[in-house]
Amino acid sequence: MEREDRRDVGVGNDGSDSGGDVGFYPVDQLEFVVLVIVVVLLVIVVLDDVGSGAAAYAMTQVATHNTSASCWAAVSGDVYDLTTWIGKHPGGSGVIKAMCGTDATSAFLGQHSGERRPVSELATFKIGTLAG
Repeated sequence: MEREDRRDVGVGNDGSDSGGDVGFYPVDQLEFVVLVIVVVLLVIVVLDDVGSGAAAYAMTQVATHNTSASCWAAVSGDVYDLTTWIGKHPGGSGVIKAMCGTDATSAFLGQHSGERRPVSELATFKIGTLAG
C-alpha cells in the first residue's frame, strides 16, 4: 500500500473522520510489528551491555573479596560475585569458599570443563572483567 493511499484513512486529533487532509499516516500491522521488534532488540542490546559487567577489576581488588560475606572470584578473565552462590552450590559451600578472592580458573575448568550448565550458571554472577 502506498503512503499516498493511506492518507485518506487518517483520523483527526478529535477522533473525527478528517477527510484525509491532516497529514497523519496510520501505522499498518507490519510496520508496527517491525517497530516492536526493533525496540525489543535495542532493549536487549542495552540490557546486555549493562549486565555484561563492563567494569574492570585488578586481581588485587578481587583478592580483597575473600570471605563468605563478600566472595569474588576470577574465572577465565572475568570476575564473578559468588557470595549468594556459596550456600546454593550443589557440591557444597566449601568448594566456593575456597575460590573466594582467587583466580579460580583452574579449579572451575578442572571440575566443569565442557559442561554447559555450570558455565551458564556462572555467567549470571558476572560483575566485570579482570584487568591486565
